[in-house]
Amino acid sequence: MIEAFGCHCVICGDPRIEAHHVRFRSQGGRGKWRNLAPLCHRCHQAVHRNRSLAERLMAMREDMFGKWYWADEYDLYENGIIKEPLKESFEDFMRREENEEMVRHCTGKEIGGW
Repeated sequence: MIEAFGCHCVICGDPRIEAHHVRFRSQGGRGKWRNLAPLCHRCHQAVHRNRSLAERLMAMREDMFGKWYWADEYDLYENGIIKEPLKESFEDFMRREENEEMVRHCTGKEIGGW
């Protein structure tokens, strides 16, 4: 998560961060780095209290990584997307999804920011 998104809150920039599951664990979100966001305690609490803020963060992740950003290899396997629940198969699929999202973005779909 820190390697991909930095060591500051992605909303306010505070360096005191916690790992937030973008798609909540209670909704099936996994602990893979694409589903984690560095948030300070204040912003982390705000995302859990404010559904529209949480949905905005989820939409941004979907724009970046595709609709399976929250999943792991077992989710993709159980949904028939990959043939075996292997990390390599999972990463290959996710890289293809990310490339497709990048093409969509570069051809006119805007990715919102904070």
